[in-house]
Amino acid sequence: LKHQIIFNVAEDSIDDAFTGLNHELMLMPVLNLLNIEMHKHEVLKKEWEEFRDTGDACERALKIYTKNENNIFRELNTAMRTGRTNYASFGFKALHYLITRGIQQINSKRECTDVYRRSKDRFTIEGKTVRAGSFWSSSVSKDLTEYGKETCLKIHTCHGADITFLSFHQKEQEVLIPPYEKFEVIEEKDIMDCNVFYSLTSVGTEMHPIMEFTVRKSVIKTNCVFKCCMKWSLN
Repeated sequence: LKHQIIFNVAEDSIDDAFTGLNHELMLMPVLNLLNIEMHKHEVLKKEWEEFRDTGDACERALKIYTKNENNIFRELNTAMRTGRTNYASFGFKALHYLITRGIQQINSKRECTDVYRRSKDRFTIEGKTVRAGSFWSSSVSKDLTEYGKETCLKIHTCHGADITFLSFHQKEQEVLIPPYEKFEVIEEKDIMDCNVFYSLTSVGTEMHPIMEFTVRKSVIKTNCVFKCCMKWSLN
């Protein structure tokens, strides 16, 4: 069954890049927050424990994301697409942070690359610029036909990261694109075997910084590591 998916600038999405925040100072509070969130999500807790030997915390989060069978990637992305105005109830604050930082660390030089995305759904693009509104999986291969032939995207990304070395499905050669990267829709001859084809090229970023983390009072025992960039709201 085909669905129609509309892409635009995704104004209501959770899209913070955490610019200007010191990762070393933030890591411990974020992991404390993750522990709180895992108490409410047994699958996330199980997966986090299973991959305790996978690199650092950011790589561990990315590994969990690539495991399609746990459905966490779908839950996370669905919540991100419309969650900005109701961020307090967003249950993946820590995971979102760790995945975002992981992407930034892997592609720290912001190297650009051409990637492809296939779908069994029909994409309709509104306007001349778009954002994913969530984390966006793509591949350096344009031949992953099992993902569909209804819509094909060719994407020139400068903020996505090649996470193949962490992926559960390495043959996919996955490049993960962050929600804050903005793309211009450009005219290009259809180079793929899909019913609908779009070519997107990166034109920078657009984000809405999250100014509040809702956490339990027990998490905060030292000075505010967010350096006034974020406000901690106590329950």
